[in-house]
Amino acid sequence: IINWNYINFLHLGARAFEEINGEVVQTISFIIRNSIVKNYSSVIINVKNYPNSNEKEKNFNNKNNYVIQNIDFFNNVPNLIFAYQLNGKLKKIYLENKFLLDYIDTRSGVVTGDDELFIRFWYEINNRDIELTPKIENKYKYVPFSKGGTFTKWYGNVHNVLRYDYFLDDNKTNKSIRRGDSNCYFKRCIGWSQMAGGAHKNFSELNNCICKTTTPTLYVKNSIYYNYILALLNTKIVPQILSYFNPTLSILISDIENIPISSCETNDKIDNLVNENIKMQKLNCSYFEQEYGYEKNPLI
Repeated sequence: IINWNYINFLHLGARAFEEINGEVVQTISFIIRNSIVKNYSSVIINVKNYPNSNEKEKNFNNKNNYVIQNIDFFNNVPNLIFAYQLNGKLKKIYLENKFLLDYIDTRSGVVTGDDELFIRFWYEINNRDIELTPKIENKYKYVPFSKGGTFTKWYGNVHNVLRYDYFLDDNKTNKSIRRGDSNCYFKRCIGWSQMAGGAHKNFSELNNCICKTTTPTLYVKNSIYYNYILALLNTKIVPQILSYFNPTLSILISDIENIPISSCETNDKIDNLVNENIKMQKLNCSYFEQEYGYEKNPLI
């Protein structure tokens, strides 16, 4: 984008050829000019949402799939991402250089180097050996651990425990270990599964646990905005934005950081709704045996 112009751009997406099935292989076609013309507008044809190659071909000349985009706009998008599907309101926010990154710190999580040694399901361990409200200054045998998988919105997805005393002991670990930022251990954060669901992520409250790299996390700089940001991430708007940034199955921390946001604000109605959603999800978790807070089967 910096050194040349796209003359036109055909976004075919998945299943562009009959021989290729599934969502993994994404296809594009483009013509570039090996020079820069200021304020040049490219013609972009988007047929990625059609289910197969025949439908894509049939709709190639459908003018509803055509986008005329001034290429200079992408100089305002972080990492020069070719997010041509952004609408007018989102483009305005990008021009104002306002991103979620301004309100959060992000972390990638830890790598044990030997999951079979360090990680167990909570129900495999004596309850007396698990500390549910750990403090960074103390040592424990086991602490709650989130290792990715299928996330639920608002709360949940901590089904494992980490052998914490071994994790801190250099004599028990190997060279593959990555302990991450210990200052973030056990702090309240927002997490999601990196691999599952593509752009349609479920974001949930995490607290009093350590997270693996498969559970990326963000920490709200000002805690009064925590509920506002958690609510924003669980709206229908964010999956649309993320699909423009990263149309793959894996959503990275940088994708979350680059979500545009006009402002963060405190709102009693939003705070109450988020707290109620977290409360209801905690209650829901109490009905399932694999959850640590299990109390009884709802059918009894």
